[in-house]
Amino acid sequence: MMNNSHEEEKWECFSSTEIEEDVDDVFGTFGFKDKDGNVVIEPQYLSCGEFHCGLCPVALGRTWYKTPDGRRFYEMHWGYINKYGKVVIPFKYREASIFNKYGVAVVCDEYEEYSYMIDTDGKEIPNTKYPYLSPYYEYSDRFVEFSEVDAAHANDDDSYGLYDTKNRKVMYPPTASEFIEWNEELILVYESGEMGDADFHQHYINSKGEVLFPWLMNKGYAEVNPPNEYGFAIISFFEFIEAHEAVSKYFIANGKRYIRKEKYGVAGTDGELEIPADYDKIKDLEDGSFECVKGLEKIIIKPMQA
Repeated sequence: MMNNSHEEEKWECFSSTEIEEDVDDVFGTFGFKDKDGNVVIEPQYLSCGEFHCGLCPVALGRTWYKTPDGRRFYEMHWGYINKYGKVVIPFKYREASIFNKYGVAVVCDEYEEYSYMIDTDGKEIPNTKYPYLSPYYEYSDRFVEFSEVDAAHANDDDSYGLYDTKNRKVMYPPTASEFIEWNEELILVYESGEMGDADFHQHYINSKGEVLFPWLMNKGYAEVNPPNEYGFAIISFFEFIEAHEAVSKYFIANGKRYIRKEKYGVAGTDGELEIPADYDKIKDLEDGSFECVKGLEKIIIKPMQA
């Protein structure tokens, strides 16, 4: 049974040893304090996460290995404890995330290259084993990004999908390059274009995977903001210019150097431009008008009501 008490989530992980700056925290010895600074679980772990659903991922130790060519590496041994410090899920994972509010965590077994999801009983959730799982966005924690390609071998052409931990199913198949979730009903989808990672197009979906604002899709727009209350959306186009050798900041596509310039405009409810994409920057003034900047010139434009 899940336990999301505020008291548990306010417990702070602390180290009984001084941690050197810029050194991974696994070198400390960790325990937990309550909101008043009282030690509730004595320092005994090599690393720790946060309490959610009554459980917290902690690392008991690590094992060092040596590769045939003499390089050294280690694997952590993660498990989950409850608020009394009792081990609830054994120390058998190389990696382990916190549980989200739907009682799902992402883990990776020792010696295993694939990640998967578990519930608060430590049981593997069926059909969640992937080479790459990225648990929880900073905006909310319902969706997990996944790919058929592990992160170490990923490239700009790889596709990603979204797994819905609330309904425990794939919500969006791996056909996009990236997702950003503002909330559970507004998810920004990035899809790469011909110029690689620097070239992308955006659209929006909801928690059912349904396309939002379809009139803004397939217009050649690169960036697309959600429409405001008047139905207008700030959009942009990318212009790619081949860069000469003296340019220090560039990206490479198809074996050539390029720089990218962006031009902004405003689209209406039919997806057509109400303000031409001729501007260096556009700001929504939230009264139906937009501040449009081109070089040193700044003008206010109010499109015709849609």
